[in-house]
Amino acid sequence: MKILTITRRSQILLASVVILAILVILGIKYDLTRHLPTATHSEAKKPSSDFFTPIYTLADDLSIQATPFPQPSVLIAQHLPYFTPLHRASYATHKLYSEIWGYGYELMQWSKYTHVKGLSNKAKSINKIYAVHRLLANELGKAEADRHDWIFLTDVDTIVSNPAIPLHVLLPPATEDTSERPEPLFLITQDHNGFNAGVMLLRVHPTILSLLETVLREFEQILNGPTEGWNTNDQVLIARILTENPHYAKHVYEMPKNWFNSYFSKDDRVQLQVHLVNHFKKKYRFTPIIAENFEILKQAKDLAEKAGYPNRHGLDLLDYHRDAEIAGQNWWKDAKGGIENIRFLWD
Repeated sequence: MKILTITRRSQILLASVVILAILVILGIKYDLTRHLPTATHSEAKKPSSDFFTPIYTLADDLSIQATPFPQPSVLIAQHLPYFTPLHRASYATHKLYSEIWGYGYELMQWSKYTHVKGLSNKAKSINKIYAVHRLLANELGKAEADRHDWIFLTDVDTIVSNPAIPLHVLLPPATEDTSERPEPLFLITQDHNGFNAGVMLLRVHPTILSLLETVLREFEQILNGPTEGWNTNDQVLIARILTENPHYAKHVYEMPKNWFNSYFSKDDRVQLQVHLVNHFKKKYRFTPIIAENFEILKQAKDLAEKAGYPNRHGLDLLDYHRDAEIAGQNWWKDAKGGIENIRFLWD
């Protein structure tokens, strides 16, 4: 597929940061609940009353051009059935991040279950799995040259803190030798409770489609069974299927949590985003994380100009970028698949 990268005049990136800051600030002040449009980049200039329309026109302001880009390719996906200020900030930072590195971005708003008597809020998290199943099936329906390689499924309580960390350098190399170990298809992290389903990387592959279908079948059986089983959420269902099916489990690889599922800002040199999980949403403000993002964008712009590259975003010139490349290369030299060292929380 064609992947996007950025070329632009030196003043544009700073202006884009200001635009994004205004969007986030306004989103905090006014809790607007209008749906986002499903416009593609080519449709960005069509009139719309949507609050986030400037995010789409931002792509034009940045003078984005289609150019070859290193593989593997990434599609960032977020399930966003409703808005809160935090959700708006998450959307805005991930959308801009996708534009910077030439990744796809998909906002999934469809929910199969919203008002089911007896269905707990925790169980409603299964809507994310229904949505990503639909997205993955759509990708597999495309010609191989047109589909993405990976789907980065990240919750809407995650904020990009360091845009200089590109996802693709942390993924298994496109030339991965599967003769020595199972093919990496499902990349996860775990915290003190074990497996966390808030951030996952899914290979666009028939095996992962089958895994999601198995999870959804399990949920439908629970939904149509005794009501005491209705508290089952996406995390528990995925855990159950992985522990019962070695065919899926062997393709699971645990990734360093701090890379893209850190619970605290500046946990590590290689840290893409912060996940304000559970009570952290109320305990910590997300605006300092966005400020950190903006500061890194400004540092990159200044460095690119000093180096004589006024048409580059400059993020690839920062030490963070080099650290991420080295970390990814070193990690995949010895990575091992399987769930032997993964803990699962069953409630």
